Amino acid sequence: METLAFILSISGLIMGVSASLIKGRKMGLILICVLLSNFLMATSYLVGGGGINGAISCYIGCLQAGINFFFQRKNKEIPRWLLGVYALMFITANLLGEISWFSALSIVACLTFIGGIAQKNGKSYRTWHVVNSSLWCTYDIVTKSYEPLVSHLILLTFDVVGILIHDRKQKHA
Repeated sequence: METLAFILSISGLIMGVSASLIKGRKMGLILICVLLSNFLMATSYLVGGGGINGAISCYIGCLQAGINFFFQRKNKEIPRWLLGVYALMFITANLLGEISWFSALSIVACLTFIGGIAQKNGKSYRTWHVVNSSLWCTYDIVTKSYEPLVSHLILLTFDVVGILIHDRKQKHA
């Protein structure tokens, strides 16, 4: 089962890295990659016996990325009330999962995910995702979810690489 968890996690990683490296205002494509990445990572948590809160959160993230994709395709802004519903879903699901001090860490990571996928461009998404990936790395260490930790560390690295490649201001001589 650890091998399957690792394969799922690496597959989720590939989709997450793809989302971090997409240039410009292609949030629709970023959201598809985020949806697939979250699905694969959630399944990795379950198969690997890691944190149930991580699995629950990632499956909810799939749903949210899918909903946001349809708003993005129609070029409509995501309603604030829907962001509130997303937050409520994450908080409720995490409180129904394993309740411990790291449940709060999972909830905060989920809230930064909402902020990230609600952005209109890749630059803002990557900025939010640096914080999100950092929080998930901490969660993975605490819950001993090492397969997702490897993926989250690499995602964090590629978030920074994406920022350096696409988002930093170029100085002209």
